[in-house]
Amino acid sequence: MSESEEFVVLSRGNGESDSDTCSAAAELEEFVILSRSDGDSGSDACSTATESEDSQAQPQYEYKSLPVGEYIRYLILEPGKDHEPLGGRLLTERLDDVPAFDAISYTWGSHEKIGYIDCDGKVIHLTANLRDALLRVRLPTCSRVLWADQICINQEDPVERGHQVALMSKIYGKSRTTLIWLGPDDSHAEELLSLIDEVYTILNAQIAEYGSFRNLPVLQSTHPIANDPRWHFLATMTNFAWFRRVWVVQEAGLAEDPLILYGKYAFDWEMTMTVLRWLNQQANVILERFHFRPNPMHMERLRIWPNGDVGNQNMQFYGGVRRWPFLQVLHFSRQLRASDPRDHVYAFLGHPSAQHPKSGIPIITPDYTRTVSQVNLDFALQYLEWTEDLNLLSYVQHGDDTSLERSVPSWVPQWHSALGNVLGHDGQDVYVAGLQSRASPRFIENIRGLRVGAVIFDIIQYQSRAFTVQDIHPPAHDRPEHPEASDFNPMRDIWEHLSRPGSSCAYADNGRLRALVHTLVAGFTMDTPSQAKANAATYLLRVLPHIEASPYYILSAFKDGAKSGKAEVYENDAYYQGRNRKFIVTRNGSYGLAPLVAREGDICCVVFGVRMPFILRSATEPGHYKLVGEAYIHGTMHGQVVKRCEDGELQEEDITLV
Repeated sequence: MSESEEFVVLSRGNGESDSDTCSAAAELEEFVILSRSDGDSGSDACSTATESEDSQAQPQYEYKSLPVGEYIRYLILEPGKDHEPLGGRLLTERLDDVPAFDAISYTWGSHEKIGYIDCDGKVIHLTANLRDALLRVRLPTCSRVLWADQICINQEDPVERGHQVALMSKIYGKSRTTLIWLGPDDSHAEELLSLIDEVYTILNAQIAEYGSFRNLPVLQSTHPIANDPRWHFLATMTNFAWFRRVWVVQEAGLAEDPLILYGKYAFDWEMTMTVLRWLNQQANVILERFHFRPNPMHMERLRIWPNGDVGNQNMQFYGGVRRWPFLQVLHFSRQLRASDPRDHVYAFLGHPSAQHPKSGIPIITPDYTRTVSQVNLDFALQYLEWTEDLNLLSYVQHGDDTSLERSVPSWVPQWHSALGNVLGHDGQDVYVAGLQSRASPRFIENIRGLRVGAVIFDIIQYQSRAFTVQDIHPPAHDRPEHPEASDFNPMRDIWEHLSRPGSSCAYADNGRLRALVHTLVAGFTMDTPSQAKANAATYLLRVLPHIEASPYYILSAFKDGAKSGKAEVYENDAYYQGRNRKFIVTRNGSYGLAPLVAREGDICCVVFGVRMPFILRSATEPGHYKLVGEAYIHGTMHGQVVKRCEDGELQEEDITLV
């Protein structure tokens, strides 16, 4: 979309100022001059000393309580140029009656407030980043109607903050557009703009040839675009704080047509995100070469938020949309940052799955008087009440043993804590360890416990150390010629344990190796079965060069496959599934991947109604357990444990997770 199309609509202030009567042509002309001029409105527009001195001479703005209901404040930003101080008016109105406005999406950066805006003759202090954003979007001759949380919400009132946060999705959904302020230009924005335009043009041509985005070929390392030095500038941009902030996912996701402002340049949102999505899916060689990895939450906007126009031209890049369920959205947000951990839940209450399907009531109401632990428990209880979906338990991740001993219930996911992927995430229907059976969770309030139906079937007897990046996925330049002699080879220790004479094994000799290679990747593969075997064989020969001498290396498919396999493909899968997990062997000889904090003596169980098995640890009371986390246990993933229970081999029982 051109700038003329983007900014031709004027912001109106209900006739509050003579400057609001500027013509659309005049506003557009002034904005284009502001966008392209050498005099960028950046952080040097006002000196900190001058701002501080000026602001101290004026009285501080005092917020009045908002009326009950869906009322918000909005800012009429007065016109100005260059170094002129910021000025405006704050008005209060019912959200549905607010005149056309643009919302600003930005990061606070330092919370030190060294800037200010004069509102109705009084001062509101601003962080430097918001000050710069307002200077960037301010028009030279016309007022502009805006919404920015730092100004429009009384940040000192936690009750108001909670009420306004509950309205946030409606505010950004109602805004004319969302202006995404990344920060001042680092002198490479123009070159980056040209790169995105060129790549988007190439993708359009390839779409015409191959039919859809998903059919595009993987970029080869020899392609000229793979070595374009301008990718360094994209790596820099995607490393800006905005791309790592939790709130901006909803702010950009709900916008009708967001626009990225980088210094004096404007980037089309859909074009930029399409290029990022292509990098993640078809051009990994560029990401590896230039050392960056964008979070998928922005580029998957149409899969997260339902308000996008799924019929528009950009949808040809996606080849159809499968919406992300709410738990998956919360999980991916764990990689993002929030100054307040409660916002890992509050920042996504605009998601359709966070609303009751009949009443439209949000799953919880933002309340900044409650602790982080209380918020996570509130969410878990309400989610289970609405859905009875115990797959919520798969999202529990403990970083150390102390987290199991805290007062927080072990079965409640802490959404601000990130360790790795979730094997049993929503939408993943590969495994059905306990799905064939009923799910009837019951909350025990006095102990904050969760009563569930389960089958306990095994105990951990052996555990490896937790896998790290170097263990599974070492950089190519660090690979020694003889990996069996290196420190980063946990496979050697695992294989030695499995190969000991008399070691227990739940699998026939000719199934032992198959069980191992399936377990290391939690059974996941994107390749055909034959290619997956070949990849695994090549990988094992790399890390265990003497494996062919083992009596258990007898599968001809593995021997033959090692000639055509791609070790790096299996290695990548093993890294993704196994990082921050341990390889385990149970008392009955089953192989598995268990959580980081699992240890010998922990219990293996299947919870009715859940895709994945779990690891438990006995608590003080009989029948009470701490939830260590989900696991992959080979030979139990397709209902075998439930079947043994039905056949009378195992016993169903009610257990309490505490």
